[in-house]
Amino acid sequence: MEKRLEAERSTREEELARKNAELEQALENQRALEAKLTQAAKLEAVGRLAGGIAHDFNNLLTGISGVISLVSARLPQNDSMRIDVTDLQEAVERGAGLTRQLLAFSRQQVLAQSTLDLNEVIGAATRVLSRLIGENIDLRFPPTSGLWTISCNRSQVEQILMNLAVNARDAMPAGGKLLLEVSNVLIDASYCEAQPDAVPGKFVRLTVTDSGTGMDAATKARIFEPFFTTKPLGSGTGLGLATVYGIVRQCGGFIHVYSELEQGTSFKIYWPATEGGSAEVVIAPRERPEGEETILVVEDEQLVLRLVRRMLQSLGYAVITASRGDEALRMIESGARFDLLLTDVILPGCDGHTLFKRAVTLRPGIAAVFMSGYTDEFIAINGIVDAGGHFLQKPFSSDELARIVRTALDARARRAPLGGDDA
Repeated sequence: MEKRLEAERSTREEELARKNAELEQALENQRALEAKLTQAAKLEAVGRLAGGIAHDFNNLLTGISGVISLVSARLPQNDSMRIDVTDLQEAVERGAGLTRQLLAFSRQQVLAQSTLDLNEVIGAATRVLSRLIGENIDLRFPPTSGLWTISCNRSQVEQILMNLAVNARDAMPAGGKLLLEVSNVLIDASYCEAQPDAVPGKFVRLTVTDSGTGMDAATKARIFEPFFTTKPLGSGTGLGLATVYGIVRQCGGFIHVYSELEQGTSFKIYWPATEGGSAEVVIAPRERPEGEETILVVEDEQLVLRLVRRMLQSLGYAVITASRGDEALRMIESGARFDLLLTDVILPGCDGHTLFKRAVTLRPGIAAVFMSGYTDEFIAINGIVDAGGHFLQKPFSSDELARIVRTALDARARRAPLGGDDA
């Protein structure tokens, strides 16, 4: 009897210990999941802030770039001031590069995507990457046969490779190994339970592994934050990995990072697989075109509004302006005649997309160019593309403005029926 009771007690204790262990594991999993969700929410909030900063900064850069273009046009070719003007323009371009990285992080950058084979893209980039990381690092990339394709912008994939290669190089100051691998991966629901940023489906995985110094948990938790860097002052902007994160999320993918101190780091990037798409179209630059049509410019930033008006007038166009969406709408309803609507996307009173939809009902056949320092995805993709409008990213030069305005007007002329329209 005593032996039986002892055995039953031992069984109950073992069962209780097992349940306690399962409960502790479940609590640990919950804590880990909550930490990941908190980090994801934090990055989303920082992304919105970064996008807003980039938008305002791009407005300022557009104004500065416009002034530079106007000054440059008035200077004789042999004027010594041209060197200073060129330096100013290069500074604007560097500033624009920083805002592009912020927009990539916040997933508010609009770039044409195409179907890509990562074998080909990485293979073509290895020569540049080898020069970038130096001879003391052994770079290896074994291609994978039967690899699925992905949909992304090629230059953005190349940017990801460059950023990850630079980080790996800096983590291996005495040299080491950098391995790039690609593979097809099927993600199921059970995997997603432990990885809240993952979704089920077919993915192409890029794994970038280095033999460097690695990271501790505190550093790893912050690596995708804009401006966070462990590098010495002046050695980096802290936007490299933030840009990688934004690009991948914009393409519908996700990233997992594995790292331990003195054990190296592995970035695993998952892109949704695709079975089709169109190749990127490269448009050759044209001469700076002019015109005589009338353009309605709608922009709430007064500096940008004045400069765009002056740039268009210098090209021969007639220009009418408004600083609010509802003001422009009242002008159209009152009978304002114009051939092209050049409008900012985000406006007080009425956004650019709504303004355009209302304008085409009153002036069928008008052309449209949307400009912005950033664009929300629903406006940029579902609005501009579906409406047949063109997009001009701030900051832009007078040459870029001239080309896209002429392109939009010429496309309008080709669509117009014989006898014209009532715009």
